[in-house]
Amino acid sequence: MKIVFGKNFLEFKTEGSLPASLYFPLCNTKGLKSYITPYLRGDIKLDQDIFLLQPQTRWDIQTSLISRKVFVILKKKILTLHNLPPFLEKEKLYVEAGPLYHKIVKEFPLQKIIIEATNFVPLEFNTEVMIVRIKNASASSIKINLLLGFPLYCRSAHNIRDHHHVTSLLNRTYIKKYGIINKPTLIFDERGHHPNIHTYFCFSFDEKAYPPQYLYSDIEGFTQGGNLDFPLSLFYPPPKNKKYIEGKEVVAGFKYVNVNIPSQKYKDFFVILGICTKNAEYQKILKKFSDTKNIYISLEKAKNFWMNKINQIYFYTEDNLYNNWIGWVRLQPLLRKIYGNSFLADFDYGRGGRGWRDLWQDCLHLLFVEPNSTKKLLIHNLQGVRVDGSNATIINYDNSFRSDRNNIPRVWSDHGVWPFFVIKNYIDFTGDYNILFKETTYWQDHLLKRCTLTQENFPPDYKLRTSENKIYKGTILEHILIENLIQFFNVGRHLLTRLENADWNDALDLAPLNGETVPFSCFYAYNLQQLSILLERIKPYVSKSVYIFEELLTLLDTLWNKPSYHKFSYRRKIFENYMQKILHFKGKKIRVDIEDIIKDLRTKALSWIEHIRNNEWINIDKERGFFNGYYDEEEKRVEGVFRKKVKISLTPQVFSILSGVATPSQIKKILKSTEKYLWDKRLKSLHLNNNYKELNLKLGRMFGFSYGDKENGAIFSHMNVMFAYALYERDFAKEGYKILDSLYKLSTSTSISKIYPCLPEYFNLEGKGLYSYLTGSASWYVFTLLTQVMGIKGNLGDLIIQPKFTGKFSSSSIVECRCNFRDKRLHIYFYNPYKKEYPFYKIKKVMYNGKDFSLYIVNNKVHIPYKIIKKLDSVHKIEINLS
Repeated sequence: MKIVFGKNFLEFKTEGSLPASLYFPLCNTKGLKSYITPYLRGDIKLDQDIFLLQPQTRWDIQTSLISRKVFVILKKKILTLHNLPPFLEKEKLYVEAGPLYHKIVKEFPLQKIIIEATNFVPLEFNTEVMIVRIKNASASSIKINLLLGFPLYCRSAHNIRDHHHVTSLLNRTYIKKYGIINKPTLIFDERGHHPNIHTYFCFSFDEKAYPPQYLYSDIEGFTQGGNLDFPLSLFYPPPKNKKYIEGKEVVAGFKYVNVNIPSQKYKDFFVILGICTKNAEYQKILKKFSDTKNIYISLEKAKNFWMNKINQIYFYTEDNLYNNWIGWVRLQPLLRKIYGNSFLADFDYGRGGRGWRDLWQDCLHLLFVEPNSTKKLLIHNLQGVRVDGSNATIINYDNSFRSDRNNIPRVWSDHGVWPFFVIKNYIDFTGDYNILFKETTYWQDHLLKRCTLTQENFPPDYKLRTSENKIYKGTILEHILIENLIQFFNVGRHLLTRLENADWNDALDLAPLNGETVPFSCFYAYNLQQLSILLERIKPYVSKSVYIFEELLTLLDTLWNKPSYHKFSYRRKIFENYMQKILHFKGKKIRVDIEDIIKDLRTKALSWIEHIRNNEWINIDKERGFFNGYYDEEEKRVEGVFRKKVKISLTPQVFSILSGVATPSQIKKILKSTEKYLWDKRLKSLHLNNNYKELNLKLGRMFGFSYGDKENGAIFSHMNVMFAYALYERDFAKEGYKILDSLYKLSTSTSISKIYPCLPEYFNLEGKGLYSYLTGSASWYVFTLLTQVMGIKGNLGDLIIQPKFTGKFSSSSIVECRCNFRDKRLHIYFYNPYKKEYPFYKIKKVMYNGKDFSLYIVNNKVHIPYKIIKKLDSVHKIEINLS
């Protein structure tokens, strides 16, 4: 398999055989979520309970007979577009695709005919449109019969195994002139059935808007004793000409007979698959698209829409393959906003919505795309924080919160770090430090004390109440303090944040009581330090004091006590005292000086950083060393040297570097260690961990996975990208670039990775990419390119540009980046005629829209105050000459 990009940006064509595991997303922002494979597998849905085509997993798309069906009969020969390989004759199959459309082309050289299927989702309707084109490549006219078939599922994903047959009895199917309409009577749910409001439909017509000669409405009538891959409807009309049927598995079948296609000409046929709630809606859709020129107009609108979205952030280097690949990576955060963590072939464990961590990390992308709308989202997101520092873990499509996708009370120990990290970046980009003093609510559901207790009586609107039963609101700063201070005290015996039900690594889920996480202790210490620095910087511009609820003073213990942070008993007692107090939350507010908060945070951060640096560092020899990552449920250290066997994980190296816990000399040793123990010499990328060769059920399920898959030693894109980000942040740019470049090369080595252009969640030992499109690593990759490689950052609202070019970026004489900064559009051009690598160049000259701005070069970086930027044009062309 090979991907070849064409002249049009982001459009590609495949060459060679295509694996059946390939899939491609098709969607819009109205709610329709679909995907398709080169063999017409894949499903269509609105959410977990509203599937038009049957839900399919990675296994199903490689084995199932259920698919979109295209049969052509030519001279008694049956030709198909949907059959899985191997092909018996000299058939040639390839795909042409772009944002967001997918075209399958199959050539039959013996019959001199070409069959195409182009699928896309219109912007304005919850429909998938399929254009089937039959081309006559022979020297004479031909007559064909065309049979199209679409098994319609029309119910919840739960019903795959829960009352599959019984729910088919709910179907009420109407046969109309152009196709099939099915409206089940009920949503089947034994906890309480309720009326169904959704109508599922499938229509077809030719290029002159003529309907098919025959319509098939149910599985028996379509297969007629055959099966979905060889239905006898190929040869026979429907058994009876019914207009209405009940209680059958629905198939929308369309048959066109004796279609004449002149030599070197083609005929188009159209299929409209969709979901609506009102009859008038599908009638409107049919009316619009039966004027077939509107289908092509709709396709072009969809292409333009997605291209414009992708190009809100734009990169150009002299490597065309990279430019196209990174364009597809820029699409991924947009897809995750639509799909959440579910509804593609690999993502068979979710029910829609996004996770807490994903919600915040995707905001990093938004800072450069929609900076002015980010504030409202950040404030809303913090409404999902509980007063115990835990949070809702799933955010629905309507932005409401819920405890967990599986109704299991769980706490991820890393969740508290992300909000401040994102908000700090927001403040630097916008200068809006006043967001810290905006007030918003807290979330309160049935779970208390970090999900260890439950209560029956809780607010129906899920908002925390005071003792006087009034909705309580606290500042954004207060929310951030809670999330980070609690985790300073919520420690195990090694004075590290308790792992609880997992951290970033979801598969470390079996050490809820005594497990401890080194990497996120580093991150919390970093947050405490950075928050103290931020408050120090804004102190001259804000009030000297801030209101907090009285119980929070317990965690600001330097204000009333002489701390003993080196004692487990002391820190645990503070934690327990706080948890007990908030069980009877009063909501009484007190004033605290910001200077006192700064001192408290600084004291905690410095003591914790020193503790981790001194106690969790594992020195191998003069050249190598690394940080331990975890303690398990038996309080045993997980990483280190055990009987001469080294166990090392990438995650603690990432966050020790990012947080500043690792010194420069330790970073050099970490790089030597990761090179020796984690670097895959064949795939040229880093594994998440080396092979521990044990089933440690005192830490997590990951050790039950095959090594090289998922969290057990896969080449995990997310942590690789964060490693690169951390290295750039600490000025190890060349080493950081090596990691970014390794993921690009592995992703685009499609003979190995076997994926369409994207950055997948991980690569296995074979180098195959899995879990495409919906990974948070895409947001981090783009964020790293923008803030570290291009060096575009904010400083309390001022614009900073400090490029760190190595590799393909330094070997390009021109590098371009476009993004949004506050209310301005930036077009930044970097000229590097001598192709020097960072740090072996300096910024020589800066031009803004033709004017010399070189006076804003400070310490080899561009620093333009916002008071200058806001007076300038809405579109900035900034040219930076490197010498």
